[in-house]
Amino acid sequence: MKHAIMTLTAAALLVPAFAAAGQTVTREAAQKTALDLVKGGIIKGAELEKEEGKEVWSFDISTGPVIREIWVDASTGFIIQDKTETRAAEKKEEAEDAAAARAARKVKPVSRQAAEKAALALVKGGVIKEGELEREKGLYIWSFDIREGGKTREVWIDAVTGKPVLNNEESAKEEKAEASAEAGK
Repeated sequence: MKHAIMTLTAAALLVPAFAAAGQTVTREAAQKTALDLVKGGIIKGAELEKEEGKEVWSFDISTGPVIREIWVDASTGFIIQDKTETRAAEKKEEAEDAAAARAARKVKPVSRQAAEKAALALVKGGVIKEGELEREKGLYIWSFDIREGGKTREVWIDAVTGKPVLNNEESAKEEKAEASAEAGK
């Protein structure tokens, strides 16, 4: 998101929603941490996403005339970003996203079959559990959960170029947190 002003409250870093080693902070714990920072705020959007190389819970919180975007590190529970933007900036961003979505619909996406083949080439011997065409980080991607032995890998294939974008191992807890985030959208 584009933001007009950036602030980070050091005190907020002292009240994280801790997770056990190798586990993801739950949405509920991360949300509590974010709302403890933004007293009286109303959550307008929440998702578990990868930002700047880290898994984060990203919350858009309405506080009257502004929207605050709070990132809670999904592995430590620490607040790692607190940005403020005006409603006008938020509306501009939504309009840009809508324009990008309209432009993407004019491009014929890579077929699911071709995307599955590319994804399975990255995870030898894997089996696709689920997959969907979606928009993440400004890209249209085929997102697949691929079972490999006792583990699940999340693989993204760019829906326009057919090239791999992401290939991460997910823990069972991360899968559950992702499902929870999707259900909250």
